Amino acid sequence: SFQFEQVASSAGHGCRRCKFFSLLLSGMFEACPELSPENTHLRWIGAQFALEVTPQNGSPRHVQFFYPRGAQMRVFGMPPSSLLTGDTSSSTSFDRAYKFITQCEAGHPSCGSGRNVALPKRLLHVTEITNSSADMGIKLVMTEGMTGTYACLSHCWGDPRLIHSKTLTTTIDDYFDFISWTILPKTFQDAIILCRKLGIEYLWIDSLCIIQDSRSDWEVESTKMGDIYRNSYITIAASASPGSFGGCFSKTRPDHCIAIKEPGVPDVYVCIRDCNGAGKTTRNREAAFFKHFPLFSRAWVYQERMLSRRLLYCNKSEFQVGCQESLRCECGAGLIAPHFSPAPRGLNVASLKGAASLKPDEHGGGLVGQDFTSLLYRNWMEVVETYAKLNLTKGSDKLPALSATARILAENMGDGYLAGIWRSTLMEGLLWYVRAPLSKPRPRGEDWRAPSWSWASIDSPSGLGFIAPATRFSKSFDGKIEAAECVIAGQDDFGQVTSGFIRLKASLGHTFWRIRCRGCTTPAGRKGKAGLPRADYTLYTNETFPSPVEDWSPCEFTEPRLDVTGASLGFFADALVDDMARYGFFSCIGKGSCKLAPCHLLYVHRFEGRGGGIRKSKAGERGIDADAFLVLAEVKGQPDTFERVGLVTITHSTQAKREEWFKSVWPGILTPEKIITLI
Repeated sequence: SFQFEQVASSAGHGCRRCKFFSLLLSGMFEACPELSPENTHLRWIGAQFALEVTPQNGSPRHVQFFYPRGAQMRVFGMPPSSLLTGDTSSSTSFDRAYKFITQCEAGHPSCGSGRNVALPKRLLHVTEITNSSADMGIKLVMTEGMTGTYACLSHCWGDPRLIHSKTLTTTIDDYFDFISWTILPKTFQDAIILCRKLGIEYLWIDSLCIIQDSRSDWEVESTKMGDIYRNSYITIAASASPGSFGGCFSKTRPDHCIAIKEPGVPDVYVCIRDCNGAGKTTRNREAAFFKHFPLFSRAWVYQERMLSRRLLYCNKSEFQVGCQESLRCECGAGLIAPHFSPAPRGLNVASLKGAASLKPDEHGGGLVGQDFTSLLYRNWMEVVETYAKLNLTKGSDKLPALSATARILAENMGDGYLAGIWRSTLMEGLLWYVRAPLSKPRPRGEDWRAPSWSWASIDSPSGLGFIAPATRFSKSFDGKIEAAECVIAGQDDFGQVTSGFIRLKASLGHTFWRIRCRGCTTPAGRKGKAGLPRADYTLYTNETFPSPVEDWSPCEFTEPRLDVTGASLGFFADALVDDMARYGFFSCIGKGSCKLAPCHLLYVHRFEGRGGGIRKSKAGERGIDADAFLVLAEVKGQPDTFERVGLVTITHSTQAKREEWFKSVWPGILTPEKIITLI
């Protein structure tokens, strides 16, 4: 790091580069008057043309240098950008966004117009009206069976107790006459203002267009959610607001432009953007991303973004417009600070709308049907992987918050849906795992929302992953699926379920799973903090480990170990065990506190992996073939009924060793084939 006086001193001694740099720094201090040249430490990030600025007793922030787009004289390597006004409610910001929106409407066939479409059941009519007391407001209208143009609002609710403008059975009749402007939260007001500027007559907001205290109305309208977002002209995404009162507009420091003058040469214009902590060094870091875009941390919003034909992102410092074909921002420099590229939208609705063109035609063109369907299944797994770590206020919404997307996929695939898993790829769909390490392990919640074999049954802040089976191998589940069903809770076939089961005819491998105590898991020379729980699960095998703690004797049991000699084992527990008796855990012999419980392994698939973890081999590298098993625990009092507790991978170093293990070890733990039920 350095300080301004060092650069100024060098410039005074004739260094031309330092003179130029000192002029840049002078411009920065001019743009950020709260910074003091005498008490500010600087670090130059040359490749980005940015400065990390740390005031005395303050936190680091970033300042970005760029040249104004269209300038004739440029500094080599410096990125270009349009200037940001610092006020997204300004006419400049709106005009830029409006240009992007109209260009999309006119020039993107896959996005479509979004005008004169079938309207939802209820909408807000945003034309300003007054009541008998001369109060300003809007009203709710019935629009079912009509056509027109409308927008949707995607927003964080925040504390719902603070939102006083919710449609209830007791307020709906009044709202058909008048909704006072004063009871609308700031985000709603700003969305209405944007609709008026865009010339859009109607706006859909969930809390006002669905009766909030009517379960039946919510169930009916939630089944239409896919069409509501897909048909809207635009979705206004209040991405920078953590609640309903943050608004859609933001005010930040405007970009500052300085002229660097040298005798005999044209002026060089350099602009300065105060990123105020939102610099590129935080790019792609999840915590920072969600801090600046709290909307994208919400699970419901992920689906809304996937379904929308185009979105107006109301970000901090600028607007962005995203659609099926592009993502454009006001400054036109998405690779420099302060903005992040919004997280992936997941499935591209355009690819689903164009599904027919991807299927084989009579001349054999396009993707073959099997390839197209496989692509959709893979896309679904990617969607679930992203969706699983997003936030829900109610665990019971785990399936409903993705149901509209599932419905659209079902229309394209013609497949059945079982609590988040597709019927035709049922066994492959069971190959999900909680990403390790379980940094914040959670027990299965009391709010049951899905069978244990469904990814929707657990919460995972670390996220989920799926194993992609190696289809070129014939070895896979060799049992028989007798039946698989789920009982739907309401009217949405893709929403909440009350129960579900899979009935299989299969042989299971009987063994034991282990919760290792701190003495058996703490690395040698490092003692863990007393009293902290540790989610360290594995199978009880003949694997040996270095002595973890000085003078510590590893815990022992009299039960037989699973032989995995020469293999690498990966154990992925679904959740933290909070009820030892439920699974029949018992204590070890000796002073330790390891626990052991019986379990069963259900062989599912062979896949391409490396080591005990799960990852694909690099391009051009020969992968090591691994095998995946579900870890099942028998339900007390229900013979031959099991629940899933984890997933295990076993990787052998050679094909010969793998074949030998399946010939000599696996048959020795297999139980006779029988009908079992997974719940």
